[in-house]
Amino acid sequence: MRQAVSFTTPGYAGAPSSIVMPTYASAPPYAAVPNYAVAPTYNGATTYAAVPVRTYTAPSTTYAAPAMSLATASVTYASASLHASSQFSKVACSHPGFGMVTSARSGQPVPSTTTISASDEAARAAATVTATPDDSSFVEQKLRQPDVLVLFSKTYCPFVIRAKALLNSLQPRPLMDIIELDLMGQPRHGPIQQVLRQKTGSSSVPQAFVNGTYVGGCQEMEALHAQGQLLPKLRSLGCQFA
Repeated sequence: MRQAVSFTTPGYAGAPSSIVMPTYASAPPYAAVPNYAVAPTYNGATTYAAVPVRTYTAPSTTYAAPAMSLATASVTYASASLHASSQFSKVACSHPGFGMVTSARSGQPVPSTTTISASDEAARAAATVTATPDDSSFVEQKLRQPDVLVLFSKTYCPFVIRAKALLNSLQPRPLMDIIELDLMGQPRHGPIQQVLRQKTGSSSVPQAFVNGTYVGGCQEMEALHAQGQLLPKLRSLGCQFA
């Protein structure tokens, strides 16, 4: 016979009520997130077409010239920082009084710029630049120095830089007297270079001499060195070495 059994269950009257669970009604409203519709626009961005073009213009030197058919009697070589090299085969020269244009800023006439070749520049200088007796005497005095490689140079010329590097790499290294024409105030293809042109047929630099004998320019010395003949040639001319 089955007997009924009563069970006593623990009271849950004190259990936490779920109705007191935290609510999220007070969470920060996300409607206040910054509105990106007001992000800055770039319509007013600087246009790079307005960036000024940088020009490299060295102090100009005016060559006084006899009357010419042009509207001016002088030619201003304004681009002394450009050199005749494998990279710069053109030289820009300014012709005052010829092809004048008006400055938008000042309203004053300004010279126009014409591009001429390096050979034309040398030919024009040969026709307009005259060496003085003092220029000739200076060159002759330098060339009379005994047993020293005399190098006519300009500090900025890439061919001069190459020639100096070659000569300084020689073992033994020749004793040298380097004449920096630009530091003396000589312009491109100036009077001293015109004296050199009368001796060698060229007014370009570098030009190297030993005991008055022309050794060559940069390319000639590089060619001699490539053939193993540069040091023997200097020795044969009586050059002394360090």
